[in-house]
Amino acid sequence: MSSLVEVYESSLPKLFPKGTPANNESTAARRSGKGFADIIEYHTQGLAGRDVQIIPTERFLPNKKKDTKKSTQKYEEYAVVLRRTWVLRGQVSIPVRIELEIQSESLCRELQKIAVSHYENTDLESVPIKMRAPFEELFFYRNEIQALTEKEDIDLQLRNDVKVLNDFIKNNGLLTSIIDDHAKYNKLGQVVSDILWTIFPPNSLVVVSVGIIRECWILRNVSIVQTQVPGVYDWSIAGLRLDFDGILPGMSSQTFTTPMLGLQVCKISDLPVVPIEYCNDWSTLRPMLEMRAAKLRRVLGEDLSSFLPQMYTGPSLSISEYNKGIKPTQIAKQIDERVIVDYKMYVQRNEDSTTELIKLGDNQKVQAAGARGKARGIISISDERCADPTCKTCMKNMSHGDEVYEAASFAPVRPTADPDTITNGDKLDDINNLANLAQLVINRFKISLEDFSLLFPALVPAFGLKSKEWLWLCSDSLQDVNWSLTAFDSLQLESRTKDLIECLVKGHMSKLATAFDDVIPGKGQGLVFLLHGAPGLGKTLTAESVADYLKKPLYSISGGELSTDVTKVEQRLNEIFSLTKRWDAVTLLDEADVLLCKRNSADMDRNAIVGVFLRMMEYFQGVLFLTTNRKEDFDDAFKSRIHVTITYPELSDTAQAAIWKRFTANLQVSKDESWTDEVYGTLGKLALNGRTIKNMLRTAVAYAIGDRKPLSISHVLAIVETELKEYMEINEKSLTPEEQAKREQAKSALRNLNRLCNDEFKV
Repeated sequence: MSSLVEVYESSLPKLFPKGTPANNESTAARRSGKGFADIIEYHTQGLAGRDVQIIPTERFLPNKKKDTKKSTQKYEEYAVVLRRTWVLRGQVSIPVRIELEIQSESLCRELQKIAVSHYENTDLESVPIKMRAPFEELFFYRNEIQALTEKEDIDLQLRNDVKVLNDFIKNNGLLTSIIDDHAKYNKLGQVVSDILWTIFPPNSLVVVSVGIIRECWILRNVSIVQTQVPGVYDWSIAGLRLDFDGILPGMSSQTFTTPMLGLQVCKISDLPVVPIEYCNDWSTLRPMLEMRAAKLRRVLGEDLSSFLPQMYTGPSLSISEYNKGIKPTQIAKQIDERVIVDYKMYVQRNEDSTTELIKLGDNQKVQAAGARGKARGIISISDERCADPTCKTCMKNMSHGDEVYEAASFAPVRPTADPDTITNGDKLDDINNLANLAQLVINRFKISLEDFSLLFPALVPAFGLKSKEWLWLCSDSLQDVNWSLTAFDSLQLESRTKDLIECLVKGHMSKLATAFDDVIPGKGQGLVFLLHGAPGLGKTLTAESVADYLKKPLYSISGGELSTDVTKVEQRLNEIFSLTKRWDAVTLLDEADVLLCKRNSADMDRNAIVGVFLRMMEYFQGVLFLTTNRKEDFDDAFKSRIHVTITYPELSDTAQAAIWKRFTANLQVSKDESWTDEVYGTLGKLALNGRTIKNMLRTAVAYAIGDRKPLSISHVLAIVETELKEYMEINEKSLTPEEQAKREQAKSALRNLNRLCNDEFKV
């Protein structure tokens, strides 16, 4: 401890010049004019409690026994007071804080006019104004203070007070060293790490580039924080950007930490957080941020509580990964699927991740949480453990931190609260959209309306319709869904059946859908389809194509994805049905046999699951498609709850040929001239279902690409022969006469395909 005191004492003449003797003329004149005072506030702990003495700095000797007579000298009459707080720990005096007190009310008012922006841990609204070393606002507004000394139309006393403050800036060793180093390196696009804050004026716009995140923030604070390694510190850079708390749009506080590298000189443009004027690609980044704002306004609405289906291809972060904060090492998972961007529903489903918005207009806290100072000039050992085991302060669990040592004579006076401010727990009704929020932000942080549009988040929460999970996605990679409007026309169903499905779904989703209601309100308002048939006949495609035709999202889930626990099944179905109701989505419950099977006295758990689903179907209000291969196993109670049952017959040869033709027409690869109507007709005789046809054609495309040739019938034939080889070798005795006839037809088709391929090679 003594070494720290010695270092501090030796630094006083250079960084904080001690007051000159009382008989010095300049000092006498300054004090008679109530100008500047340099004092020590000395804290000791005795049997009677804590005692505070005020001592002129030039009379203070840290390790000399102090006079027991309490000092009664007051310093309220001085315009500017430099107060150094010391505390006695055991037998050693320790410096804990250096603070500048601006006590002249007129000077405070002028400074409030000049310093229109300040860090969030500096309070310029109180009287006196207190600034901790290294006096950031004096650094940022030093030129304005200098200009004020030359102003002729101000009161003489105010002019003198301003001169006192200006002299302090010029003569204070700490400030002059910061100003000199900033000027030296800033013109080179560099900064010394221990004065990193000097390139970040309060309320300036900064660009954050970390991992997949590129955002623009309003800079609010730069401070140092203790790491887990003793003696090692990080810079904590705090800013504000647009956010949503599930109810209203607002501004949330964001923080990024980066190592403090001592006196190392850094290139500003290489930092993860840079002022916009040092951002190398700002000319292209700004238009991108403006496009992001326009996109999110369209997707989420002017109050950010709306939703919209989007197509997304790119990196994603899980909720748990996102909640860890902004880190360069975050692992992003690549996805390619349709999503629903819905901030409001995300907050409701993940209450632990709710964002706390700042209270715009509210007076800022005097000391932000975790702000310990600004590196160069900081004198605080409150993080160190007290060496004195008899210290009554520690024994009483009182911290040696800065906040403990506050002299009553210097207590700031807060101004009367502005009636327009938002106090804790209050929400103003007019902050219900981005336009009103923008006006508040513009007034509070002195930015332009154009700059407000730069503050939209880089990541937004969305629900993956394929992955069935909430993810954080890059806003800039969201794209409108390319709805497949022709898929419904390609369904191999009778035209009357297709017309029925289309009209029923359209009618149900219209505003007149609730014209007919059940005796019990809210009951029986759903539209339930049962799609029955063998695999690969188009049951799933029916639901998918209907959703695309109506430009509605499709929430698809398989019965196998549901739990066998009745409580979990009910919870899962409740979640699905509430989401699809909000999103006006089409719901597909594929392979629903587990929920629809007949009840029996031997399986009470299954009976409970069936009972739960029966009850939930009664109150379901959307469009639900159920698919099954085992209609005969359904519980009779479902018959009255299903509005339309559609049976899918086996595909005819003509239908199969049409499927082959449609799939090849949609391929994004080159094809040769072998694809004739005769080829399609022959392929239609292979007795394959739609899913098998799609899989075979996909494999044939991969074969053609590897072969570096256009897709030809020979590529398809190779895949078909390989896939059907086992089927062709099945013993006839194990097949029914109908199955034998189908196989003979397939064999004939294969022979015909081989003939067509040979003809192709001859040509």
